[in-house]
Amino acid sequence: MADILRLALVDDDLMVRSALAHYLAAAPDMEIVLSTEDARQAVAAVEAGEVDLVIMDVHMPGIDGIEATAQIKSAAPDVPVLVLTTFDEDAHMLGALAAGASGFLLKDIEPQALIDSIRVAHRGGRVVAPTPTQRLVDRLMTAYEVENAPAAVPTDLGLTEREVSVVQEVCRASSNRQIARTLHLSEATVKSYLSTIMEKLGVDSRLAVALRAFESGLVEPPRTT
Repeated sequence: MADILRLALVDDDLMVRSALAHYLAAAPDMEIVLSTEDARQAVAAVEAGEVDLVIMDVHMPGIDGIEATAQIKSAAPDVPVLVLTTFDEDAHMLGALAAGASGFLLKDIEPQALIDSIRVAHRGGRVVAPTPTQRLVDRLMTAYEVENAPAAVPTDLGLTEREVSVVQEVCRASSNRQIARTLHLSEATVKSYLSTIMEKLGVDSRLAVALRAFESGLVEPPRTT
């Protein structure tokens, strides 16, 4: 039998923790071993080796989620932290990622998407919600243009025509469901394409795929007004 992934839920809202527990009950490979409003308890549980992955809110009493993330990564670098918050703000996203979080997700995420994100983070990947991803890409591309970097020569990066179509949708910050609907594919097929694309490009996240596509000239970067 596969090992069970031990999770800690850290949020000061009991209703949120209850809803997350309900969502995650559908995942047979996961078990919630700690549910708390106190991030310090999660840090202690990680230090004791009792937790494999932490789902962390940002705003909490005591130490906040970003500081707690930094403490967890300092104590146990291999334990992923997924920041799950209501506040879709760049400062929170960048602060969480800088602290070592493996992902920045919003609380309106679909249950299966949350489960998938947990598995990706456990495998060492990074996950960022589509909307803040698009904003981050816009910010990076604006800086790129300001620096007057030479235009890249378009290249297919070794991708097939269908894989290029998937990359173009990723660059539009489309979710797997939206990509599947646009390209008339199943979500499982989209996930398979993304896995192959990341392997070909040597990256481990959708954001990195988008950046490689923009840098290579495969996809034209978004223009800001």
